[in-house]
Amino acid sequence: DVVTVVFDRWRAGSLSNRMVTDILTAMAGAQDRRAALQAAIEAAGAVVDDAAAIDAAVAAAIAEHPNEAAAYRAGNAKVLGFFMGRVMQRLGGKANAASLKSRLLTLLGA
Repeated sequence: DVVTVVFDRWRAGSLSNRMVTDILTAMAGAQDRRAALQAAIEAAGAVVDDAAAIDAAVAAAIAEHPNEAAAYRAGNAKVLGFFMGRVMQRLGGKANAASLKSRLLTLLGA
């Protein structure tokens, strides 16, 4: 089943949540679901798991939002989600969420 293929790739970390959404949307109503899946996966690209790329995006987001960074450092844990969203936007929704969270915690000084 095509959905199982997408789920397995997501679980393995080769597709982000955003990529899965884009792939399933592209497949909706397709006559040839297997061909639509292949085309959608190719169009989605790869998950960004490169530490340097993630670090650069995190550093830029922190620099652009110093008040939110200070709020996080002062104990407002909800701000972490704000930064997750900003960095995901910078990386086109393709960042590995676990790697991103780990780098955010490190660079925010948690």
